[in-house]
This record gives sequence, C-alpha cells and structure tokens, in this order.
Amino acid sequence: MPNLLPPGSAHPPALQLIEWIADPLSYMESNFRDYGDLFTARWQSFVPFVFVNHPEYVQQVLGADPRQFDSGMGATILKPIVGEYSLLLLDGEAHQRQRKLLMPPFHGDRLRTYSEKVAEIADAVLGAYQGAKVRVRAVMQKISLGIILRVVFGLETGERYTQLEQLLTEMTEAVASPWRASAIFLPWLQQNWTAWGQFVRRRTAIDRLIFAQIDERRKQGLGADILSLMLSARDEEGNPMTDKEIRDQLLTLLLAGHETTASALSWCLYFIDRDPSIKQRLLNEIKQWDGNTETIGKLNYLHAVCQESLRLYPIAILTEPRIPRHDFTLGDYTFTAGTALVPCIYLLHQREDIYKEAKRFNPDRFLERQFSPYEYIPFGGGGRRCIGAAFAMMEMKMVLLSLLCQFDYRILPDRLGRPIKPTRRGVTVAPSPYLTMKMTRKKLGSCISQL
Repeated sequence: MPNLLPPGSAHPPALQLIEWIADPLSYMESNFRDYGDLFTARWQSFVPFVFVNHPEYVQQVLGADPRQFDSGMGATILKPIVGEYSLLLLDGEAHQRQRKLLMPPFHGDRLRTYSEKVAEIADAVLGAYQGAKVRVRAVMQKISLGIILRVVFGLETGERYTQLEQLLTEMTEAVASPWRASAIFLPWLQQNWTAWGQFVRRRTAIDRLIFAQIDERRKQGLGADILSLMLSARDEEGNPMTDKEIRDQLLTLLLAGHETTASALSWCLYFIDRDPSIKQRLLNEIKQWDGNTETIGKLNYLHAVCQESLRLYPIAILTEPRIPRHDFTLGDYTFTAGTALVPCIYLLHQREDIYKEAKRFNPDRFLERQFSPYEYIPFGGGGRRCIGAAFAMMEMKMVLLSLLCQFDYRILPDRLGRPIKPTRRGVTVAPSPYLTMKMTRKKLGSCISQL
C-alpha cells in the first residue's frame, strides 16, 4: 500500500497557490527549510506536487525509463501558448520523433554558423545604446528576441518582423507577469473579459504571421535558419513536419529561449560588475582570445561565469513534472500514479552540502570540481533535457563577449535605493526591472571584429 505523501506547508491550497505565484523562491526555501529533501505542495485545483531536492532522488527520477511517466501531461498548463504538438507536451514515440527532427540545428557546425549571427545582432542592439543609461533586462530582451526572430524564424527587418516583434513582446510581458499569467494558465480564469481574451486575440495575430512566414519560406526557398531546417526535416518514414507542428515548435523555442536567456544574461552582467576581481579576470582572459568563434570553448573562465550564474538563478526553477503511470518509489515513499514529481533545479543548486557558500557568486567552483548531472541541472536532465542548452550557452557567451569586448559598463545604483532581488518572470527568475547600467564604447575596436 503506497505511503502518504511527504509533509509540506499546512496553509490552505488556495493560499499556497497565491504564495507560489507571488514569490516562488521564498515558498520553496521555506518548505525546504521545514521539510527537507521531499516536500508536497498543494495548490488549488492541481494534483499534489512533490518537490524533489536531493541529487540521489533527482537521479532516480530523471534517470528512470521515460516510459514510466506521462511527462507531457505535467506541462499541459502551457498548451494555450505552445500548442498541442509542442515538444514540452508530447510523450513516447511522438516526443522522440519531434526531438529527432529538431536536434540537428542545435549542434555542431550549425551552432558555429549561428554564433556569428548572434554576435552581429548583439553588436547592433548594444551599439544603439552606447553612452545611455539603460535597463539591463530590456536590452537583453531586445537582443534575445532579435536572435529568435532572425536565427529561429528566419526573418529580416521589415513589416512582418516589426509586427511579430511587437506582438511577441506583448505576449511575453503578459505571460511573465504572475497575475496576468494566471488568467492565461488557470482554466477558471480563461474568460473573454479577463487577460485571456486579449491573449487569444494576440495569439491569433501571431499565428497568422507565423503561418505566412512558413508559406513564404516554402515558396522562396530554404535558408540557413532553424525554420528552414524544420521545413526540410524528415522522420524515419520520410514524412515532414506539418505547418501546425512547426508553429508549435517555434513558439516552444520562443517560450524556452527568450525571457529565460535574457534573464540569465542580466544576472551575469549584475554579478560580473559586482565583483571587480571577477570582471578583471574575465577581461584578462578575453584579451588573450583570438576572436574566432571556433575557439570560444577555450575561454574557461567565461564558461565558469555562465555556469555559476545559471546555478544561482537557473533558466527555469523546476524541471518538467514527471507524472508516474504506476507506483513509483523514492526513499520511504511510494507515489501512486498521477502524483506530480518535480525535481527542483533551484533548491538543488542551493544545497550547502554540494555548493559551499551556496549564496555566493563564485565561478571558481566550476574550475575546481566537476559536478554530476544530478547535482547541476540548469537545463533539466534525462530524455527531456532542454534541446537548446548548447545554443543558450553559446548565445550567453557571444552576447557577453560582444559587450565586454566593445564597451566598459557599470551597474548604476538605484536612485531610490531599492535592492536588486530576484523577481518572477514566467518560468524564470530575473533581477529587479530597475537594474540599470551605462555603457561607454572602448577606444580600441571589438575583439570579435574578425567574425
């Protein structure tokens, strides 16, 4: 007979849901402090969510045969945005088919090709703000969305680019706001008079533009962008992806790669500037770089800085929930089918028994030790690990290189004296929106001028 669920907050489920929406980090840290490696969250109208916070248990969940879980069911809440064919919602053979079709653009020579485009986009955006005081996250969001529109969607500047940029920015803002997002993700609030109605109208306009781009790509010939590779991809039986499948994967890549990467870059810039020794060490390493995208892998300290930033504030604070199809045992508990098991990336990365002085930004920890794939999981793990992990790391490095090579920057103190703290932004956690910097162009040219 299965055991009872692990303990968790005694607050009523409705109150727990509000606490989770408003301040997820405090909610998780409080429960971890009180209940430890496994605790249960009970949220109004949801199945119980069991947070899995110990590397041994994380390994058991992520390393298990994926056929034991209905993992796609755990992401159903995202269906209004990403659609029914999203990689996030699929399981079994359908998931494996889509994953195989999507893998080629995110590895090998393709990544090197995209890195040059990423540098070009970053240079253009940053150059427009030189000498100005700018909101860090806003600039990183503009770079990130530009990369998605050009590298993923295959768009160049023009009417469709401008329309999609505006619509996707508006949709991202709606999803990023905890309370407005509730009207999109919580079924009982999906009414025409709530933010849901505006979201549906915006989604319809986005779909029209995306399907027009797909149709145009087919008629005019394929390019080197990710959309073109999706159009040319064939499964083992020679079948292509349908337009609806392509649309759903494009919006999945937007959801997974826009706000998340922008937040990760914002944290990087904040932490680099906060410690002059880290900034100087990074600049010294970059001075030795030859400017060739193929040798970025030799910039070990830059890699460690990105890793440490993703440890403290990972791109997503949770993995996709794994929902067992049959009884599943962890420690002293046997969970029945339908229970949501959620490896918690954020809490795992905050463990003092793995990361000494876990709250301190210390890139050296990644130069001194190799962490296991169940101790450090910024992109999730197992068969559902983020397909764009290598692309995200490349993008972070290229944007940082573009900025550090060409500009001196400093984070400005907030004029109201407000502290910089983590703020919920959709599936990720970003620094406070008032985090501001000033960039001054260096007299010498860019160290990536050879690109």
